[in-house]
Amino acid sequence: MLWVYLTLLAVAIWGISNIIDKHVISLRVKDPLVPLVIDGFVVLFYSLAIFVVHGISIPNTFFILGSIVLGLLYFMVLLFYYKSMKLEEVSRAIPLMGLHPIITLLFATIFLGEIFSGIKYIGIFFLVAGGFMLVVKKGVRLTITKALPWLILFNLFIAIYYVFMKYLLGFSDFWSVFALAQIGFFIGFLFLLPFHFKETKRIIKTAKKTVGFVLVSQVFNFIGVLLYMAAASIGFISLVAALEQTQNIIVLFYAIILSIFMPKILKEEIKGSVILLKIIAIVCMFIGAYLII
Repeated sequence: MLWVYLTLLAVAIWGISNIIDKHVISLRVKDPLVPLVIDGFVVLFYSLAIFVVHGISIPNTFFILGSIVLGLLYFMVLLFYYKSMKLEEVSRAIPLMGLHPIITLLFATIFLGEIFSGIKYIGIFFLVAGGFMLVVKKGVRLTITKALPWLILFNLFIAIYYVFMKYLLGFSDFWSVFALAQIGFFIGFLFLLPFHFKETKRIIKTAKKTVGFVLVSQVFNFIGVLLYMAAASIGFISLVAALEQTQNIIVLFYAIILSIFMPKILKEEIKGSVILLKIIAIVCMFIGAYLII
């Protein structure tokens, strides 16, 4: 059961990061990849901090190279995420991003041998379906757009990232995997930097509050990833990825609170016409969570 609590805590913290990211992308920057570039400036600090405070365990050379590749995969996941946000409305993109637990389940079955009873597969279905319904707005049509290739790549790469992460966690602890993965993330950052350096430099010089928001989001993301890796190290990655869908409930809760008390921070409108759909979605997700635990 510990993996359940760690996953829920991870998504609760990630939810804060999501809210901050949405605020930054919607209201503060024209280029949605700027936050990713800013992140690249600080990721190696995390590796150094873990090395000094906790230490890392390196069983072999493959583990080093594999962890670096894992970090590069995570960078690609974020790149595809921001690309999708740039080309498509959030309300259309997010539902399709929630399909990755199905791909993760497929890959984990093939490569990790994760096989469950029928009731857990039903639970995964309820979680994915509930997550899909929770973020779909009334009247939104899921049509083929320019963002579709990026959305497909996002789902594919995040599933590969999760399964490969679980595999590497069989060699060493999650602290070591995370610390070395930041090197791979930094390599991705070096490739991206030349294309977005001018806008990033302008933001850093003229919008220090925006940089502050991005850095705070990065701290929450850092804690969330560590907790998620800890959960994956002791639980089945298929179930952890499925339970991750409860993040949609948490983000919705945060958005409602902010829309009431701090409406300028986040533009989020909750219409009465979609309340019933959201209630049904939340019930589905609670049923799904109960069935997989």
